[in-house]
Amino acid sequence: MSGGAVAAESRPPNRLQTVESEVQTDVWEGKEQNGLWHPKAMIVGASVGPETDEHEYKSLMVPADKTKSLVVPADKTKSLVVPADKTKSLMVPADKTKSLMVPADKTKKPPPMRPCKDASEVLKKVVDHSKEINAMLNHHTGGSIHFGIHDKGIVEEGLDLPQAALIDKLQTRVGQLLQEFYPAVQSGFVAIQPVNLVNRSGEQTGRWRFDICVTPYHSEVVFISNKDPVAYYRQGGNSEKMTANMMERLRVERQRK
Repeated sequence: MSGGAVAAESRPPNRLQTVESEVQTDVWEGKEQNGLWHPKAMIVGASVGPETDEHEYKSLMVPADKTKSLVVPADKTKSLVVPADKTKSLMVPADKTKSLMVPADKTKKPPPMRPCKDASEVLKKVVDHSKEINAMLNHHTGGSIHFGIHDKGIVEEGLDLPQAALIDKLQTRVGQLLQEFYPAVQSGFVAIQPVNLVNRSGEQTGRWRFDICVTPYHSEVVFISNKDPVAYYRQGGNSEKMTANMMERLRVERQRK
C-alpha cells in the first residue's frame, strides 16, 4: 500500500475552512468549500477552530533576526557626563516618590517573528515535534499535524520556499524519524501533504504550508526510541506520556486485533 493510499484511508472529517486554488473566482464565505481533509488551498488569516486529538497545529514562525547593531562608533559618541556645577539633584522627598516598577507580565513584549526562511529551519520544526508523530501512531484514529497554523487556530502567511525540493527533504527526514522509533515504522504510515495559500479573494499568494498525516500503527505500541521506553498518546489536543498500565493495556488490545 502506498503512503498516499494509507493517508487517504485515515482522513478524519474535514473541519478546516478551505477554497479550491484552481478556481480563482471563488470568494471565501467562511464555509468549507470541498469535502477533502487535505485542501488544495487555505486562506491566510482564516480561523480553523481549536486543536483536537486528531488535529495538532504547529507554527512555522521563528524569532526574527536581530541584524542591526545598537553600538555607536567610538568617534561619534558624546559624553553624557554633566559638569559638577551644573548638575541638579534628581532626588525627591521620600513621601513624594512614585514607584516606576511595572508588573513583570506587562514589561515583556513577544519578540518579532518571521516565517522559516530555509529548509534547515523547517526540518528542525518537524524534529522538535517527533513526539506528536509518535502519539498519533499510537492513537486509535491517527491524525494530522498542521504546520503553518498558529496554536490559536489562525492560518499563517506560510513558506516562500521551493515546494517540491522541501517536500522531498521532509519525507526523507520523517522517514529517518520513523526508523528511530521502536519498533521502526514504515514510511507509508506517514505522508506529507502540501497546502497552497490564497488571500481572501481566492488569489494565490505564492506561499504554502504542509500537513504531516499519520495513520495509526495498529500492530503494537510505538516507543520514541529503542533506548527510551517512552510512548506518547493523544489527550485533549495534547501529546502526553503513557503510563506503564496504559502501554500494557494498549499492547493487549492490539494483540487481539
